[in-house]
Amino acid sequence: MAGEFKSKGMAVNALWPKTSTATSAVKSLLGGNELMRRSRKPSIVGDAAYRVFTKQASKLTGQF
Repeated sequence: MAGEFKSKGMAVNALWPKTSTATSAVKSLLGGNELMRRSRKPSIVGDAAYRVFTKQASKLTGQF
């Protein structure tokens, strides 16, 4: 999709953390307190999204 929309000035990227993120779902469904201790803070996803959304589309596209 990044290649398809590049000529229109639209970027296509995705966020997918390599490690678990400390959320209620992780705590209740996946690993309890132990996994929560080893997980990244949810703000890391927000920080990454901010970086992606504030970059010029021509400078950052096709990243996952």
